[in-house]
Amino acid sequence: MYGPASAPGMRTRNVSILKYLFKPKKPSNAEIWQPEDEEEEGELGEGRTGSMASEILPEILERIPKLKSQDVGESAEAAQEIVSLTNSTSNEEDKLIGKTGVIEVLAQIMMKGSDAGRLSSANAIANLVANCESNKILLCNIPGSLSALVSLASVSDKGASVVARAMLNLVANKELAVAVCRTAGALETVAGLVLKGHMSTKEDAAHVLHIVISQGKDNAVMVANTENALQALKSAARADNCTDEARLWSISALQGLSRCSKLRISLLRSKIIEDVCVPLLSQQDTAGAWQEAIQTLAVITAANLTGWCEDTVLVNHREEVAKLVHVMAMALTSREFGSYKFKNSQVLLALWSLSPNDSFKSELVKAKLLELCIDMIALAESPETSGPHKGMNLHMLLEMVYHFMFLEAGAAKFKELQGKTILESIARRADPLARKLARGALWQMGYRDVCPQQEAGNHLFVSFSKEDEGRVRQLVRALNSKGLSTILSGERMQADGKKNGKKESHLYAMSRCISSVSAVLVCISESYNISAACRTEAQYAEEVGATVIPLLLDDSKPAKHLANIASLLDCIDATDPSSLDLVVMEITEELKLQGKATGDGQGQAWNGFNGGPPTMAMTNLRGDKATADEEEEPRDQSHAHVTIPDAVSSPWSAYDSSFMRGAQMDDSLQS
Repeated sequence: MYGPASAPGMRTRNVSILKYLFKPKKPSNAEIWQPEDEEEEGELGEGRTGSMASEILPEILERIPKLKSQDVGESAEAAQEIVSLTNSTSNEEDKLIGKTGVIEVLAQIMMKGSDAGRLSSANAIANLVANCESNKILLCNIPGSLSALVSLASVSDKGASVVARAMLNLVANKELAVAVCRTAGALETVAGLVLKGHMSTKEDAAHVLHIVISQGKDNAVMVANTENALQALKSAARADNCTDEARLWSISALQGLSRCSKLRISLLRSKIIEDVCVPLLSQQDTAGAWQEAIQTLAVITAANLTGWCEDTVLVNHREEVAKLVHVMAMALTSREFGSYKFKNSQVLLALWSLSPNDSFKSELVKAKLLELCIDMIALAESPETSGPHKGMNLHMLLEMVYHFMFLEAGAAKFKELQGKTILESIARRADPLARKLARGALWQMGYRDVCPQQEAGNHLFVSFSKEDEGRVRQLVRALNSKGLSTILSGERMQADGKKNGKKESHLYAMSRCISSVSAVLVCISESYNISAACRTEAQYAEEVGATVIPLLLDDSKPAKHLANIASLLDCIDATDPSSLDLVVMEITEELKLQGKATGDGQGQAWNGFNGGPPTMAMTNLRGDKATADEEEEPRDQSHAHVTIPDAVSSPWSAYDSSFMRGAQMDDSLQS
């Protein structure tokens, strides 16, 4: 087969770089492949070093006057000579060449020269931006350069090939991917190359769309809204006359689109399942370096779109669904599956979408998904949120476990794996959603009397308007003198309320505090009634069922949006600053009536688990709420990584995890 697999950083397509395509990414310049040893350097050409720049720069400078010549033939010839000179330059050489001003001159020829000059200039530019970020930014800052580059696709087949290669080198940079998307006609041109280009051009163009989609959901939406883009990807993904690489990048691009909740309905209407996933899954011949990865991507795409539906097409491909557990294990250990290295978030979202479907629960449990869930929960609990473990979301994992507890074999297996201890530790957390899911799973496992109670707390959350801060501070001092500790609105509950060295957001701090206190004091005043932030705090307290004690700081009546938690008759009169002792006494009596802990130890601990199974209202799996599809990570991660309290030993410390150690997979997963 002619031509290598496409990869950012390509200069020419006269050598095969299949074996380099999925090497572990380097810490720096991670999106660009670079040779790593002498043999690989030799395949690229001369294996130049930084010292060779002194030889190339004079030759480049010598040709700049020719590039500026009014003779179009002479300028085209000079541009072609620069192509030859830059075919094997190093990153440092490219950077030095970019500082000579040659890119600006080449861009001018590309915009106004003859067809031959434009092609040669574009070819030279594609070489110079292959591995040099500064040259990429320099090119995109030249007005009209991207439009001129795009227009070359219609000049000739060679022009189309050069455009696809240059685009591939540019979109490896996230900011430049956005710039390409916003260039008029760029995505339409790339989609046209996927649909009608030659083999190597088709590969590069499909890879461009794959990278653009993976750079963010906004890019994905622009690709999906591009005329003929979906049709081009569908055609290439299932076409027999395409190379395996072109099919791989096409189905991978469709899988990236399926991760975006905004696009799922339009993808279903475009018949992605019927036209692409079903034909790929029905293929009997699984030979080929990429075929196994292509079929797995088809399974993930179908799972993202219809995994929870009883009539999903995947019911006829249960073995492929069960294989996702092994693919997840390979992703966690940064190993290839079917010559393709999957990301954690890619597979996790598919498994999460499948978990509510009773049709697959038995197969997934037999494939040891629950064992792997324990590993993934441990990774989500880890303070590391980057690197190979990126994409682990605690809430998604707990929801998966919750759904599997409805299966008798699943509940029995999780008990055997000491899952009860894990869930009990999580059920003590301040994070309301994690706590709710853990308690729901415990309930389904049959542990209805041992669900952990929330520890008795003496904290009161004080919700107030900033204009009333002086009055509220006096009240807080009076409460503290009686042994009641307080958390003021806008303050962090604890000194360790940080994530990765950064302060947590106000909304997260509010939700964590309100979920962990004995009661919420709502300090109503004229300014409180019209404050948007105060309204948010009051509504959240109502939603989570927190005990609310309303106080009146002035003659204002509670606003209408407070009617469910603060009727006028229930409010404690705190308008007189001289009677704060009486106000504190009434607050204490109210806490006793509600069965809450008080400062002197009276009252009973609040059992946050109210004796009935928690309701699971986390999200609509059909995509009504967006999941964290965009950075290649599902859902908001702000609550996901919660450290284990010091008082609780790690519940999974006794679990011998071959997956986490990076050892060989269980042989039973290979089938």
